[in-house]
Amino acid sequence: AEITGLAFHPNGLVLASCSADRSAKLFDISAAYGKHAFQSFGDNFAFRSIAFHPSGDYLAAGGDAPEVRLYNVHTEKAYLLQPGADQGPHAAAVTQVAYAGGGALLASASCDGSVKLWDGVSGRCVRTIGQAHDGRAATAVAFSRSAKYVLSTGLDSCVRLWDVGSGRLVQTYAGARLEALNAQAVFSHDEALVLVPDAQTNAVVCWDAHSAQVLAQTAEHSDRITWIAASPAAPAFMTCSDDECVRFWGRE
Repeated sequence: AEITGLAFHPNGLVLASCSADRSAKLFDISAAYGKHAFQSFGDNFAFRSIAFHPSGDYLAAGGDAPEVRLYNVHTEKAYLLQPGADQGPHAAAVTQVAYAGGGALLASASCDGSVKLWDGVSGRCVRTIGQAHDGRAATAVAFSRSAKYVLSTGLDSCVRLWDVGSGRLVQTYAGARLEALNAQAVFSHDEALVLVPDAQTNAVVCWDAHSAQVLAQTAEHSDRITWIAASPAAPAFMTCSDDECVRFWGRE
């Protein structure tokens, strides 16, 4: 079945994958030969996204179920994150999960159009940004380095920046066509730029993070870009595409 997500353990020696076959697997990439999964988590839904807690002790997961799961890496026990007293659960599939850098918060995006923020210790939902994308599915979330802001991507073909403390909309980035449930925008390494693949042109659209002005569009792939990942330390990013190419982008 299709592999739908990847995540590195904080120690850099373990790679986790999740799949539509309803499983998540851990691989020891330091092994010289025979990189077979040494641990596996199964559930009753197809996985779409996984993310390690910064401690490496827990793996958060979302998929074709409205709940966010948390797996203890050591005991393999699974937990359901709980809605708060005034916060309901997601009403549809979870498209992506992402931890803030320190692990104090976990964000989830959903086909119900909402973005939820969860306490990284108690597992309780502390904020819901409903109708984050005008009723269309929210497909991805990413925290700023300070965890003061969360970036959401949606099928209204907009990327939006939200204030974590208040839930207030800070900025909207428009000008790209977003059509897939794994459409994802990312920050550049210095958070000066926001980048997202455009489904119509097979290019990467680049905005100024502060002004939301379109600064550039790449145009090298001949088919749909399926994923984008920005370098955490340099002005560079990588894309992969249905044209069977992976491309590295950086300054000349």
